[in-house]
Amino acid sequence: MKSEDDAIKDCTDRLPRTLVIRNFDIFCSIFSAASYLADIGSDILAAYIHYCEHRVDRRLKIQIWAFIFVTILTVLPSLLLNVVSFLWWIDDVSPYAVQREMKHSKQLIFRIVICLLQISPVVWYVEAILAAIKFRMAGKRNEKLSSYMAMIQAERDAALL
Repeated sequence: MKSEDDAIKDCTDRLPRTLVIRNFDIFCSIFSAASYLADIGSDILAAYIHYCEHRVDRRLKIQIWAFIFVTILTVLPSLLLNVVSFLWWIDDVSPYAVQREMKHSKQLIFRIVICLLQISPVVWYVEAILAAIKFRMAGKRNEKLSSYMAMIQAERDAALL
């Protein structure tokens, strides 16, 4: 989109005229959260199998390196992903904290624990699901719009992670 001074400006997509959340949308969020947990679980299982083989074979130099390699390739990317997720959450919460002068100590501790457990994307999916349910239960247009926007933002953050 071009402005008056011919500079290209980035603009976001607009919301659809009719706001609808289908069962399939909620199912996709649940499936995405479950597949993330299954991926992390399979990585942990692979590392554990390599560790157990080391204990049985007693070949320290060969088997332990497979365990270390799998663990590093699992933990480092996941840790980076969760740090980015935490920074996005801080960015989302910052304007509200400044406006209302609120301290989010419980939320902050919760997010730190979730990041340490390396399941931040699951929290984003849960937030999207809860916003979708809130949308369906809302009666007023403003409540529906607010819930829909919250769902879109949570899905966006989860999808980018």
